[in-house]
Amino acid sequence: MERIANVFDRRVTGDLWCTARLGYEFCVWTSEVHAGGGSHSSLHRDDSTSPLITAGLPEHVALPSCPRTIDVARLCCECLEVSWPGRIDEI
Repeated sequence: MERIANVFDRRVTGDLWCTARLGYEFCVWTSEVHAGGGSHSSLHRDDSTSPLITAGLPEHVALPSCPRTIDVARLCCECLEVSWPGRIDEI
């Protein structure tokens, strides 16, 4: 749902919204948002989710009930007892 909600931020999405077929992705060589290139796959659940496998986490670290890719950096900071700045581009 977060990926779909972000489409309404027209500063970065523009006027056209496309989703790739399941198992395929769109590649962008460079843009204001993806300097150096990037890619986006479909919005299908199978292209939008991945497993998060952990072992030996400190007791003070709690996994979210539905972890997202963007939660990994915060979890790493918590494990290392480094303060989380709140934004990935501020690390």
